[in-house]
Amino acid sequence: MLKIFLSSTYRDLVEYRAKILDKLDTVFDSVGMEEFIPDGKTSHEICIGDLKKSDIVIFLLSSNYGSLIDVCRLKEDCKAECPMKTGESHISYTHCEFKTVIAEGILHQTYKVLKGWDTQDKKEAILFEEEF
Repeated sequence: MLKIFLSSTYRDLVEYRAKILDKLDTVFDSVGMEEFIPDGKTSHEICIGDLKKSDIVIFLLSSNYGSLIDVCRLKEDCKAECPMKTGESHISYTHCEFKTVIAEGILHQTYKVLKGWDTQDKKEAILFEEEF
């Protein structure tokens, strides 16, 4: 069965995520952070592991850049070009997922959620949008 991973910020898109995952589950094997089960690994490690096992990744891009990764424990196995490897800056979990998908050559689709872009100064989100 085709495995589809849903990537986005969580709090601002919780309703969108629930609807999309429900629809995907009727036909595909969907993966979202809501289903991660603690097993001694960090949520970041679980997330990237599941993402790499997926056939397709769907990104929902909102005006919220998302939570920053404090410490990356995946640097040695990571193929992505990432400012965290050099200590240059931190990136969000969703941004890390996008960089991983590009580096790994995983099929992906990106959708921009229109609410909020015109009302907030979101420098990181706008720069991330330009990367897409």
